[in-house]
Amino acid sequence: MRQYVNLLMVAARSRLWQVILITAGTSAAQVALAISMLNKVSLYGFMQNSLFHLLFTAGLVLICLSLASFGMERGGSKLGYTLRRLPCGEEKATLIFALHHFLCLLIYWGGQIAAAWYIALRYCALSDGVFPMLVFYYSGWFHGILPGLDWPIYIRNVVMLAALAMAAATCSYHWRRGDKPFTVVPLAAFAGLSFPADIGAFGLPGPGSDFVASLPNVYAKVPYNIMVALFQLAVFVTALIIVTYNLIGRARYVDT
Repeated sequence: MRQYVNLLMVAARSRLWQVILITAGTSAAQVALAISMLNKVSLYGFMQNSLFHLLFTAGLVLICLSLASFGMERGGSKLGYTLRRLPCGEEKATLIFALHHFLCLLIYWGGQIAAAWYIALRYCALSDGVFPMLVFYYSGWFHGILPGLDWPIYIRNVVMLAALAMAAATCSYHWRRGDKPFTVVPLAAFAGLSFPADIGAFGLPGPGSDFVASLPNVYAKVPYNIMVALFQLAVFVTALIIVTYNLIGRARYVDT
């Protein structure tokens, strides 16, 4: 157990500060964008602004690049040599790094929740009769960040982060061995660009309250939303299976 904790600490000392800087920078840019829009656009225009989730995508790609570059050294690098000498093996160490990367991505998600909540509070403070959760139910990006009681979106987000974390960890693993790695950048870009989620995206009624039912046309495109959401989930699950299978397969090959 101690060696696993030590591996987590090695990864954290190398990448945690970068993750915090990217998270803070992305959140600050989103807050600055929101402040610049106050009193200039309608509530609908504010919530439908695509720049929020484009900034989210940029930050997500940068974090994944940072995590994937950890240990990305060819041949007999010091880190690769050390990992291969561990009793647990380099493959198990890669799984520990994937756990570290997942926790770092959770930090990013948490920073985005904080930024989105602050933005909603600032806007609602200047709008009569508007409360923060309206923003999260009426905007795809805000709803994807904090889905409220629309719990399938949480599952999609966790699977997405797990797939990105595993892809980033195995990317450096294959790179050290001279193999062509499964690149994490396209997956991160897809995750960010497809991140906005509407209410009922998985066919469930969401919170099921009178408030949600009163939103105009909120379920008008539910069949389309279901197909998009299921496609997203299928992509993330498939990516997670592929990168995990490649790692396990390589471990069995090394053992034999």
